[in-house]
Amino acid sequence: MLGRVLHVTEDSGELMEEYLKSPAPDAVLLCGFDHHMPSLHLDRKWKRLWKTFAAKKICLCQETVVGTKYPDNEKKTRSAAKCVDLLVYPCESDQSFFDSLGKPTLFQPFGVDELVFCSTKPWEKRNPTPLFFGKTEVKGNSTIYQERRRWLEELAKGTQFDIIPYRRRLTARSITRFLNGRQYAIQPPSEFRGTTTRQLESAACGTLPWPKGNPAKAGHEQGTPLSRQLRSILKSLFHES
Repeated sequence: MLGRVLHVTEDSGELMEEYLKSPAPDAVLLCGFDHHMPSLHLDRKWKRLWKTFAAKKICLCQETVVGTKYPDNEKKTRSAAKCVDLLVYPCESDQSFFDSLGKPTLFQPFGVDELVFCSTKPWEKRNPTPLFFGKTEVKGNSTIYQERRRWLEELAKGTQFDIIPYRRRLTARSITRFLNGRQYAIQPPSEFRGTTTRQLESAACGTLPWPKGNPAKAGHEQGTPLSRQLRSILKSLFHES
């Protein structure tokens, strides 16, 4: 059962230090811990705190690690690996990297909750103008999403489409509403080398990829459900302790 939930940022050091010194639960899921919270694992102080924290620590990685334009991805993930008991990663091309970390790992491609992301509006009542919803830039690094920007600029020369900029506070239900309002969703290149959550969300909502033939690969990577695999691995982790 999910217990306490902490929304952690780079400024949450004091909160996390207090948490890591408090009585530990059985297990902790650390979402994006490797790349999005490096200040909480890169130095020795934090490694020592994580090591003495009695809970089983599971890092849910959310990015491609090897060969991306994000700085120090491999260094950050190697650092995080020293603080956790299990790493779950979504990009199949990273398998050899994760195998080299010396920790239990699990490849689990992205998925969506079909009770949230689903088709609720008939096709003929949807707006036929293609929609792009996502990021086109990252502050401080102009090389990230560079290919995506070029791709969208080229597409705009012959296609009318709408753009809804990515906003951090959007809810899953808001995204579902956007997608159900459109017949087509634009799927430009991504920094992630695999099937993205946006592709899966669009497919689940019955929103077709645009241009035709640009695959939203729903079901592209099939596997045992994450919850079942996690239960199996957690049993082995607890058995070993």
